[in-house]
Amino acid sequence: MRRRDGWAVAMRSRTLREAHETLLRLRPAPHARPSEWHAYHRQTAEVYAQVAEVDTDHRHEALYWVSHVRQKLADVESRLPRQRR
Repeated sequence: MRRRDGWAVAMRSRTLREAHETLLRLRPAPHARPSEWHAYHRQTAEVYAQVAEVDTDHRHEALYWVSHVRQKLADVESRLPRQRR
């Protein structure tokens, strides 16, 4: 799956499970550059926020994931050079 197409699929997730499965396939390599992880976490937070709106049975869990991913995003941002944020 191409990344661009993968993010489009992720944003169309109707359930938390669909989002998890799609996002897992889009994860960067463990030793990817911080900028790649930054983009991944930023987009992942958007996906989980969208899922929280449509998968109401899992709304609170999806909101937990939004918060969790935003914390990871903040951690990555602290390691990025100022001009790249």
